[in-house]
Amino acid sequence: MDDAKKGRIKEMGFENWLTNVFWVYYKWYFFLGVLILTILVLFLISASGRDRSNLLVTYVYTEAPDQSQTETVKGMVEARAVPENNRGTVRVRVDAFPLQNGMGERALYEELGDPDRLIYLLDQNALAFYQTMGYFPDAEQLPGTELWISVRETPAVLYRLEDFADQGYTQEQIDESNAYLVERQGRRIQAARELVEGLLKG
Repeated sequence: MDDAKKGRIKEMGFENWLTNVFWVYYKWYFFLGVLILTILVLFLISASGRDRSNLLVTYVYTEAPDQSQTETVKGMVEARAVPENNRGTVRVRVDAFPLQNGMGERALYEELGDPDRLIYLLDQNALAFYQTMGYFPDAEQLPGTELWISVRETPAVLYRLEDFADQGYTQEQIDESNAYLVERQGRRIQAARELVEGLLKG
């Protein structure tokens, strides 16, 4: 604020200037500034609370999850994981699932078909249970833990033309998108395998 403005404010008195000058000429700038600041604060709060994990490790336990082992594995994976396209940082989330829920039913079911869940940790009883059904045949014990680790090569979920019938896509465009998804999932599976091999070597 220049000296002339300061002088006018002093002559008018601050309350008089606020009522007759600021509120008449500058109130919309003030409201706009408050609105922009509010939007910015809300965006920052939302961004800080957002789940930024980009690698899921699924942990299946029988009795109770071993939290210390979970944190150990999380740190090991974050230290060794390479970000997709070699950009950014890998943030790991370990999702724990009981072998049986309170009703005695197996909780981990649909998750086995989730293409984002590639790395699995299992305790010995959980591993034995799933291996009888043909899952995780190549699981190996993770050094320094009582957990077994395995990569499940879950295929990508592909688009279907009928899902986009009202959006004007052609079969050729759908096929191109699916080819990209298959290639990307192949890279992710390979990266998961290399990561697990590195963890097993210690």
